[in-house]
Amino acid sequence: MSLSKTQGIFNFSKMKDIEKSYLVKLGATIIAAIISGIISGVFYEKDGDFNGTMSTNMGFLIWFTVTLGLTYWIKYRYDMGEWNDKRIFRHGVFMGFINYLFFWTVTFNFVHGPF
Repeated sequence: MSLSKTQGIFNFSKMKDIEKSYLVKLGATIIAAIISGIISGVFYEKDGDFNGTMSTNMGFLIWFTVTLGLTYWIKYRYDMGEWNDKRIFRHGVFMGFINYLFFWTVTFNFVHGPF
């Protein structure tokens, strides 16, 4: 990715489609993580006791759904050349997953809080 040549996201329109798709997936993953953290935090408060399995499963389901949906959207929105669906799905999935876990954990702890 040559973000230094295009000066980051400020020149998004000048980037190659592969670079755009990576940033779109990363941004959507962060937004989904924040929403998922809020939902998980609310369910944690509602139950009164720790229901970690349900919250965790819901979080992973949201992450997988967002990633899979973005795969098909990116395939039709951007020119990915010879890339097939599996390669588009794997494109940035590890970094997206790490960011998802981080933002989901931070948001969950903020919503649930020590109060």
